Amino acid sequence: MGNVKTYLFCKPLKAGRKAVPFEINLDPQGQDILLPWGFANAVYQTLRLEPGSGSLHAPVCSTWVFMSRGSTKRSPTRPLGRPDSEAVRNGNVMTARVCILLLLAATRGVWSILEQPSTSLMHLHPTFQRVMAMMNIRRLGIRMSDFGGASRKSTLLYSSHQEIDQMLAERRPATGPTDQQPQMTIRYIDGSGKNRCKGGADLKASQHYPKGFGKALSRVRSRNQQALRRQAKRLLKLASRTQHNVDERTTVNAHWMKHANLGPVLSYLAARTR
Repeated sequence: MGNVKTYLFCKPLKAGRKAVPFEINLDPQGQDILLPWGFANAVYQTLRLEPGSGSLHAPVCSTWVFMSRGSTKRSPTRPLGRPDSEAVRNGNVMTARVCILLLLAATRGVWSILEQPSTSLMHLHPTFQRVMAMMNIRRLGIRMSDFGGASRKSTLLYSSHQEIDQMLAERRPATGPTDQQPQMTIRYIDGSGKNRCKGGADLKASQHYPKGFGKALSRVRSRNQQALRRQAKRLLKLASRTQHNVDERTTVNAHWMKHANLGPVLSYLAARTR
């Protein structure tokens, strides 16, 4: 469940941009954000990003999409789902922690993007709602097939910058036979006569980003690079002049402590400083 894919975009290379992946498959300990040290590492890496750089986050969507609603009990009125399910609880904590990374990236003047399938209810998580209220989040709907992918599955991009809309002008649909579409879902009737839905044979493969998507994102960022850096410097300068009342943040901090389960993280950091 700690497998959140995050790409930190650093200095540009000749053929595009350097992207450093952060996910559990590469390091089951140091890159699992559900572990105290894994999340501490994610925070550290985010704060190392230079103003004007970027980050792309793809938290695990399996408990948020429509296919799992029967088991997770998530709904628009009950987005946090079943409290007795470990998978659901982990999904909730992961979402809150990624939201913290989005806010930290904003303090660094970093362009952040969070990606989810169109049926995901993740944006209704209370912490996600707080982030959307604190930041001018832009939401853009795309299909990965518009960037060379095999699947026409709809995807939502939540971005800290309105320049994300320029991705629409970068669409380059795949060419070739389209008569055979990937098998994304399988609908069936269970033993009790109820209609059910489960992932198809091609669902897992559809989670991979086509090269065209990465190239399009790089082109958009390159086109706006100077403007993004100037904007980042202005925001950082403004933030440095802003006065904060610590007392007013008490209830706000309680929200983050609860939903992101920050107690174990803070205990780990405290032990490291002794």
